[in-house]
Amino acid sequence: MTNTRHNALSLAVAIAISSSIINTEALAARKLQTKAYILGSGNVVKLRSEVMVQPTLGDDQQPIPKSFTTTYPYEPSEGQGFISTTMSFTEILYGIGDGVSSVDQFETGENDVAQKYIKVLKVGDEGVFRFTHNLEEKELVIEVRGGMTDQDSVEVARDQLVWSSSLQPLTKIANHLQLAKVLRAAAERAGNLGSNDHYVGLATIEVEKVEVNGRTFMRLIAAGDQPPELHRLGQSLFVNDEALLAAAASAYIQVHVLEEDLQQEALNELLAHNKPVGYIVDAEDAKRVYHVHAGYPKLEIAEAPGENIVFHGLMQNPDDVAFVENLYKFWIEADGNSPVPAVNAET
Repeated sequence: MTNTRHNALSLAVAIAISSSIINTEALAARKLQTKAYILGSGNVVKLRSEVMVQPTLGDDQQPIPKSFTTTYPYEPSEGQGFISTTMSFTEILYGIGDGVSSVDQFETGENDVAQKYIKVLKVGDEGVFRFTHNLEEKELVIEVRGGMTDQDSVEVARDQLVWSSSLQPLTKIANHLQLAKVLRAAAERAGNLGSNDHYVGLATIEVEKVEVNGRTFMRLIAAGDQPPELHRLGQSLFVNDEALLAAAASAYIQVHVLEEDLQQEALNELLAHNKPVGYIVDAEDAKRVYHVHAGYPKLEIAEAPGENIVFHGLMQNPDDVAFVENLYKFWIEADGNSPVPAVNAET
C-alpha cells in the first residue's frame, strides 16, 4: 500500500515537472538581430548585433506573464578587449564579462495595446538600474539599486572611473565606456548590494506622451509562442535602450560618484532628442500604413524567418547626438547675440 502511494506520488510529480518543462519550452526564445548602416567619409560601416529574448522565469521557474529577458552575450573582439570609442551603449553590454541582461515587464490593455513598461538592467544576477515609464504620462522614473549608493559601492565605482569620472563638459552626459565601468563596479559588489527589490530614486525625466495608436510592444510579440507576423510586428513599439542607459549612467555618476547636483535640464534634453520609445515599421509600407511621429527613432523590419527577427536602422549614440544638439544651440545663440562684423576688402 505504501509503495503504491509512493509510486503514484512519484508519477504525479514527474507529470507535473514534464508539463512545466513543455509549457516553458512552448514559449520559444527569439533571436533579435539589428543591422545598422553608418555612413561616413564615403564609406558604409555595417554593424550587427544579436540578442536572445526569452520569457522571464520567476522563483518557481515558471514564465512571468508579459515579462521577457534579453541576454547580451559576452563577445570580446580580438586584440582590443572589446573597448572602442565608436560603440553604442547597447554594444558595450556585450563586453561585460559577468553577463548583462535586461528584464522587461509590460503592461498592456485590450488587444495587447501598449500602456507601460518596467525595465531592469542586470549584471549577472544583480539588478543595477530600473526604469518605469507609463506611456500616457509625461515622466520617466529611473532608479538605482540601493546597494549601489552605499559608500563601499561608490568607492568601487570611483576606482573604476578614476581616469574618466567627468561627464561630457558640453552636455553633462556620460559615454558608453563610463556605463561599462559602472556595471563592472556593480559586478565587483555582487552579493553586497542588499535586497533584490530595493531601489532608490535617481532621476525623474520629463518626456512626451507616446502616441500608441493601437500598437503593442515588439518584445511582447517577439517572445511569444508563435513566430510573429510581419504585419503585426510593423504595428509595434520598441524600448530605446540607448537613451535609457545614457540617462541612467549620467545621473548615477553625477549624483553619487561626483556628489554633485543632478543635471535635470541635460537629462530632459537628452530624452527630448533621444526618445525612450520608438516605432517599428515595415520598410515597404512605412508611409502608407504605419505613421511614425517625427523625432522618434524607428527600426525597419528586414525579415522574420522563424525564430530570427532581423531589423535594420541607424544606430545613434545618445551622447554624440547630445553633443551635436548642444553645439548647434550654442551656435544659434552666438549667431544671434554676436553678429559677424562687416569686413572691408581691399583690392
